[in-house]
Amino acid sequence: MCVALLAATALSALACLGSGLPRRASWPIAVAALAYGLQQAHREWRRPPLDIVLAAEGVRIDGAPVDGFEVAWRGPLVVAAWRREGGRPRRRAWLPDTLSAADRRELRLALVRIAPARNPGSMAP
Repeated sequence: MCVALLAATALSALACLGSGLPRRASWPIAVAALAYGLQQAHREWRRPPLDIVLAAEGVRIDGAPVDGFEVAWRGPLVVAAWRREGGRPRRRAWLPDTLSAADRRELRLALVRIAPARNPGSMAP
């Protein structure tokens, strides 16, 4: 994630310099974009990894039970969303460079095991 964030940071600074803005305006904006991007990359680098446990009795993240755990697959991007006990929504995204193919497969298989049938009435009795 940090590699992609660093690349986006560098490209945003270059985009500011290459835009049609006057030089007096583009340089401070480019420096601000670079500083903000580096600060965000540093924050993401220091963020501790999550301990996600998917079980039939519920999902636990860092040892605490969560509500409404959902995973969305958007091409190579994996986005998980959930709510903590206080109701505050949380999200985490993984790019292919942070979640290996084996881990992606393991996550897909674990989600199939804990997810209930979408329409239980569709099964023949």
